[in-house]
Amino acid sequence: MPLKHETITDLFTDIADAIRLKTGVSIPIVADDFPDAIGDIPGNNSDGSVYQDSDGYIILSTEGGISVMQEITITTDGAVTQQLSPNILYHFTGNLTSLTITLAATQGLAYYHFDFNSGSTAVTLSLPNTVTMPDNFSVDTSLRYEIDILNNFGTVQSWSIS
Repeated sequence: MPLKHETITDLFTDIADAIRLKTGVSIPIVADDFPDAIGDIPGNNSDGSVYQDSDGYIILSTEGGISVMQEITITTDGAVTQQLSPNILYHFTGNLTSLTITLAATQGLAYYHFDFNSGSTAVTLSLPNTVTMPDNFSVDTSLRYEIDILNNFGTVQSWSIS
């Protein structure tokens, strides 16, 4: 049964208590200062910080804290070979003919993310043989591809480009 609140202060107090319960932080949150107090709550990262980049990418780390997904844009034409580091979004731009991806070694959860355009000639994509992609996956022409690899299993989204 939902709680009923007599005043907005009661509602804010219940919300603040729920936030403290979820975060394990016991700082006081006064209803009158509620919006500012929410911004002052530290996250669960080892350094006690909360991060969000300008594009709003927030990723939960394997330790339960919060970390930022960085973005890197690589603009080049022709054949490209790139080692991907986990938790970084790679944008490949330019007229690619081939894209060879290797994955940086990591311990624990490994999430890799990249995107590229396949123009009038299909890009030849090479991935490590440890990565399992969806059945019958191939790169076609005139499509934008977004590929995620989590623990060596790949997922693909694609859409038409003009």
